Amino acid sequence: MVRNPTLLALLEILTVGLPFCIFKLLSGLLLGRWGYPLLVLGALDLCLNLGNVLALLVERRRTFPICTANLLAFLLGRRDRHWSEMAAAVDVALSFLLVAVVVGGNFLRLLPGFGIAGWSTAVVLNVLGAGLSQVNQAYIRLQALPEAPEENRAHA
Repeated sequence: MVRNPTLLALLEILTVGLPFCIFKLLSGLLLGRWGYPLLVLGALDLCLNLGNVLALLVERRRTFPICTANLLAFLLGRRDRHWSEMAAAVDVALSFLLVAVVVGGNFLRLLPGFGIAGWSTAVVLNVLGAGLSQVNQAYIRLQALPEAPEENRAHA
């Protein structure tokens, strides 16, 4: 499984960060002039994510916050881990809310062809990322367990 921190961060951007940008941008597109805040938020998140991809490839570490909510928390002086987690959780909740409203309201049909393809790709990446992340975390926890005595292995 994956233990390389740079690769894990790149996979997180590919399967979480970029799909969330797409959800915000396409939801903003669906809302027309009322969607400008989502378009701005999605564009800012996209810049942060692409900046982090470059930073990871060049410096092997992220140099930007993971999302605009994290950037706002940082700018407001809330720089500890707990505020960072809260900001990320708010971003996740917003993205999932957008997915629920767009899919549940049957609004996907209102997107142009490129929008439907983009939305579908984002959903596939996000779902695969969630599944692979769970498997990776479970594998890492299994590897941390002490070896079972020889008699226990024979019954497995």
